[in-house]
Amino acid sequence: MYAVNDNFAHMGGIAGLSDGKVVFVASSVSSMNSKANKEKEQVFLQIFDPTQDLSKQSTYIMKGTRTGIAGPNGNEKETDYGVKWLTDIGKDWRIENPQVVSNGDDKIVVFYEKYYEKNYDNVFKGVYYKVLDKNGKVLTKTTLYSKDANLNPSRMPVYSDGTIYWVGNNEKDSKIHVYQMKLD
Repeated sequence: MYAVNDNFAHMGGIAGLSDGKVVFVASSVSSMNSKANKEKEQVFLQIFDPTQDLSKQSTYIMKGTRTGIAGPNGNEKETDYGVKWLTDIGKDWRIENPQVVSNGDDKIVVFYEKYYEKNYDNVFKGVYYKVLDKNGKVLTKTTLYSKDANLNPSRMPVYSDGTIYWVGNNEKDSKIHVYQMKLD
């Protein structure tokens, strides 16, 4: 039952675009079969029209698919449409807290934390981000925001007047930090 109960994924967030479409960001392994328990979660996104049938490929902007088995008993054939993978980390790395925000001009910013895990080490390497357009085209490659910043797993960043804001804390101190990033 372990393989059925572990979906090998973590929810990120949802952001709206000016044309009514929605961006969904999360992390997951790419396989939907027995290979899943040996893979590392990667960040992906989907852009879609939330008023349409989510089981149809035409609802999604991008053409990437992910197929395999899913369902409550792990025995139903499933296809995820419109999947665009944003990361491809190696076996010694881990991603946590994928998050998304849109700026109102249809720029999408995806954040995540990156950890190094070789030899049972668990070393935080910082907050990284990518900027994409409303069609999922990468405008800014993976960039380190800060080695010291953290993301809040319970709250998505917000955009206001050219700046993205979020709060976070870490194990080094008990303070709550407010972070900001100008978006050109």
